[in-house]
Amino acid sequence: MDGDIAPIAEIVALAERYGAAVVVDEAHATAVHGPSGRGITAKMIGASQVLAIVHTCGKALASAGAFVCGPAVLKEHLINHARTFIFTTAMPPYMPGQIRAALRLSLEMDQQREALQSHSLRLAAALRAQGWDTSGSATQIVPAVIGGNHEAIAAAEFLQSQGFAVRAIRPPTVPEGRARLRFSLTSAIPPQELVRLEESLRFWRTQPQLHVTAGCA
Repeated sequence: MDGDIAPIAEIVALAERYGAAVVVDEAHATAVHGPSGRGITAKMIGASQVLAIVHTCGKALASAGAFVCGPAVLKEHLINHARTFIFTTAMPPYMPGQIRAALRLSLEMDQQREALQSHSLRLAAALRAQGWDTSGSATQIVPAVIGGNHEAIAAAEFLQSQGFAVRAIRPPTVPEGRARLRFSLTSAIPPQELVRLEESLRFWRTQPQLHVTAGCA
């Protein structure tokens, strides 16, 4: 929810110290971060230093489900002992084909990945300059922490009225007092739309009458 990046190297070092194994969930990094879109782990330390990496087939790959990358012994263990795998319903045949096609396309999308990172860093910096708490975002997920639930809902409703697909994220998904707007960017968003988003947020912040939803008035 914060758009930050886990300190993978430090986590692996701690696991090695205590004889633990590391499983990394790369759901928001699949096809978006790392060499050829292989994720944060591949970028920071190399996949061989963790037990398993879970990648999504949704989000950037625009399908459904997920897959686990790991050594052959882990693969055999999951096939034979993971009840959720054994008793799940198989995907329809077109879905694996779609996922493979999306993975092939993502390998060559370094330019789009660079554009997305540029958009994200620019938006986060602009929001911080306005005084918003972006909670250490360093990825394509950029939060604007508002605090109260009603204010977060009101801000989301205002931005929706301006044409932005924004939702308020509230407890228990985030801690009490940390309700927020959560912007999940893509490389296809025109820069002028990000400017319009910044201006809309600035306007909302200066209009106290917009800080209350219709249901809470």
